[in-house]
Amino acid sequence: MAYFANYAFWNYFTLPRLLLREDIVWMEKKQGLLTAFFPNEIPTHSKVQQFKFDANTGLLLQHNYTASGISKFARAAHVIKEYKEFNGILVPAKRVVTPAGIFGNPMKGPVLIDIEVHDFSLKC
Repeated sequence: MAYFANYAFWNYFTLPRLLLREDIVWMEKKQGLLTAFFPNEIPTHSKVQQFKFDANTGLLLQHNYTASGISKFARAAHVIKEYKEFNGILVPAKRVVTPAGIFGNPMKGPVLIDIEVHDFSLKC
């Protein structure tokens, strides 16, 4: 679980920059809906993941994946509930992960992961 949690947080907090890596191939299925294909070298939930961005703001709204480290059936809908600004940077501050329904929509429960960021800073 420690390995899972650490690569998950690395993925979450480097998005959307993570998707600009040359070894990640992605395609926009429709405006704001990306499907990304990750190479084996990147520790992440699954090789194929979907990202839904707000068409007006460009902010990430939902991240769907299969937590393959848990089970090939562990389809998750990771929803950004709130953004907060920290030192001029918008950060996804409230996130909730539930099982994904048939069409990738988040189910009402159970809540698998509940993340709330209280403070954020970048150090160079």
